[in-house]
Amino acid sequence: MEDLNVDAGALDKRIEIVERVKTYDAARYETIKDKLIRRCWAQFTRQSGTESLRQGADLGTIKVRFLIRASPVTISRLYHVKYNGEYYAITYVNHYGDRGGFTEILAELRELGGAE
Repeated sequence: MEDLNVDAGALDKRIEIVERVKTYDAARYETIKDKLIRRCWAQFTRQSGTESLRQGADLGTIKVRFLIRASPVTISRLYHVKYNGEYYAITYVNHYGDRGGFTEILAELRELGGAE
């Protein structure tokens, strides 16, 4: 059976799946560095957006979907997808289609000031 009619040409967005690792510099300041897990091409789709008020500040959440080719590399919800200069927190990973040729990643971007 086909992998739900996925058009390989639609995988046209370059993404990185990274682990955000806390480190400390020589002056003992905390910094966050990216540990690259996987770099690949993806299909990017916005799913929804919401705005809420938390502790007096507008907070926007944008839910998105990335579709990538499957690989033996395990993708954890502890990782982030880095796309277009933004970090999306992974909320769900799904093996997509009957043949397992693709992986679907659902993720969220949280922004101060609300979603656009």
